[in-house]
Amino acid sequence: MNIAKIKASLPNFNPDFLRYKCNVTLGFLVKTSKEIDLKSLAMGLGIVAVLYMLIFFYVYMSGASVILKLESKLATETVSIDYKKKISAILVNDVKKRNDSSSVKSILINGLYEDTPMGNLPIIREVDQFTSFRGYQHPFSFGQLTKPVISFMVVDYGLSRERSEAALDLLPPQVSFLLSPYSDLPDEWIKMAQDKGHEVWINMPIQNKATSDAGRNTIFHHASIKKKQKAMYRSLVSTGGYVGVGSYTDETISVVSEDYSNLIDELYARGLGFFEINPNATKTIENKALSMFAPYIKADLEIFKIKGEYNSFETLEAIAHKKGNAIAVIPSYPNTIKNLAVWILKVAQSDYIIAPVSAIYDLPLHKARSTNDKH
Repeated sequence: MNIAKIKASLPNFNPDFLRYKCNVTLGFLVKTSKEIDLKSLAMGLGIVAVLYMLIFFYVYMSGASVILKLESKLATETVSIDYKKKISAILVNDVKKRNDSSSVKSILINGLYEDTPMGNLPIIREVDQFTSFRGYQHPFSFGQLTKPVISFMVVDYGLSRERSEAALDLLPPQVSFLLSPYSDLPDEWIKMAQDKGHEVWINMPIQNKATSDAGRNTIFHHASIKKKQKAMYRSLVSTGGYVGVGSYTDETISVVSEDYSNLIDELYARGLGFFEINPNATKTIENKALSMFAPYIKADLEIFKIKGEYNSFETLEAIAHKKGNAIAVIPSYPNTIKNLAVWILKVAQSDYIIAPVSAIYDLPLHKARSTNDKH
């Protein structure tokens, strides 16, 4: 075979041209594959978006009915509830359920309360004008009055079981308690205190600068007189068997002094005493009490420590010697309760007369001072 002739008969071969063709072909394939991927991706995303829109539209249109069906199913499978009766009981009775218990009935004196839609409210007994202040106060006689008189009011009684039980166990019956209207078992706490000889007052929260919101029973300055009265009733009906109410007031009540004058009128008309927690309170309520010859007692200080210039037993003793009597507010902290018990045991028994708070109203020096202030 003549190889030279064969080569001569073949077309001319150009390597550069071949490389060019290959590159063009590969570029076309890559471009085509990219276009196919992008189109597929776009189509897939479009399908997913449409599916989500359809699901959202279905949930939006049928969600409410589905929820109602589920709630209906749950209610029938768990427990049958008479909602109408439940709501009626809450709105009408409020805290009356406590007043209907046998425990509160056992501590109430006949004729000193009336049954209302909110619960039992104190009243003056019509036949003899007997009052809650006299009926529930701790019996006490000053005797010869040869020593200064000191009274103690333990606040927040009934809020903490541990602290309240410690106060009952450690303190003598001459110490008075201010029951919180938010106590879980107010009837039981009053009964336990009375069983040990203590008199109990009920806290009536009033808006002030120190504690602007003291819970749902708070009497707010901006509220109408009807709402103020309803808030007052919430505290009063929380239990029964108390001597009077205790509140912390300041100069802010002067903005609506007429409203508070009306509330105090009603409190005194119901036979209750008033204990002012704030030593620096204005004379708004005090003057009202004097005009009605009604029980009003104001604290001299709050005690946190044994010694020191302020808020101490040392200061309390100085006030008692200067005035002839002194009234201290005692927070229900464990250490404060223990310090009070020790102070009474080691100091007061020999140097002072420890009297319940209500007895201060009958103290001759207190009555004389109140009469002088009035004139």
